[in-house]
Amino acid sequence: MLDRIEEEEQRNRAAGSRPLEDPYLVGEAAAAQARRERLARENGDEILIREDRRWDFFLNELSSRRPRGGRLALR
Repeated sequence: MLDRIEEEEQRNRAAGSRPLEDPYLVGEAAAAQARRERLARENGDEILIREDRRWDFFLNELSSRRPRGGRLALR
């Protein structure tokens, strides 16, 4: 049991302190909920970053297809 506690404390120190995710401080249900919410926020940010890159690519492609008259070239 003590090995497990020490291992979890080392993991918390390595990953940064997250007291809301510590089941010994807030309980297992609250820790699991806090972990789910944090992962959803982190994954949500990653989705927004990817979408931003896609838009940058799309707009770059659009601007490279404009002829000198300023109108879009249709293929």
